[in-house]
Amino acid sequence: MKNHTFDEQIRQTQEKIRAHAHLSRQKSFFAYVWFFVRKASVFRYWQKGLAYFRRFRLIAVSLRIASAVLAFLETGALVILTTAVFLIVLPFLGALMLGMLITALLEFRRTDRHLLQLSEGKGVYVLFMTDAPSAFFAQNVASLAEKGIVLIVSPHLILSHGIVKGQFYCTARQECKNVYLIRRYYFFHLKKYILPLRSTAMLY
Repeated sequence: MKNHTFDEQIRQTQEKIRAHAHLSRQKSFFAYVWFFVRKASVFRYWQKGLAYFRRFRLIAVSLRIASAVLAFLETGALVILTTAVFLIVLPFLGALMLGMLITALLEFRRTDRHLLQLSEGKGVYVLFMTDAPSAFFAQNVASLAEKGIVLIVSPHLILSHGIVKGQFYCTARQECKNVYLIRRYYFFHLKKYILPLRSTAMLY
């Protein structure tokens, strides 16, 4: 049993390394997203979406209430209500994502200037964080931060989770001295315009 568990951990680690290596090789965020759109099925995306929204307590409560109400509705009414919900929710989510994108684009140059100034004469280390970073990952970050600037690529598109608790951010957020948490879409911008100007090492 222990050998099986260890082998499974090795397999998962290797899969994460391959995924992070693939991320670093993509030319743009949209190319990265398109790869997974082609690779994954609609059902898998739906499952991931449900799991993501269940993290929010308010949404989870709303879903339970909605499920109880829908149980008393006829089939025709259910179709009409579902259509109405999608017509309301989808534009709202679209507007939210558009607002985030515009805000991020406005912040790009300011964040670029800050990171360029901060990394002058220093090495830059790029790490890829998982959903649940381990204590070893945090220790590795702290060790590298003593040598140069550490950029942690977040796996989250909206959530603000990092190695420490912090506020919401669009491009980058300082975790501690010499350590910054960055969004994936901003990583591709850095990879094209900023990282070539610095001595950079990507650690998977």
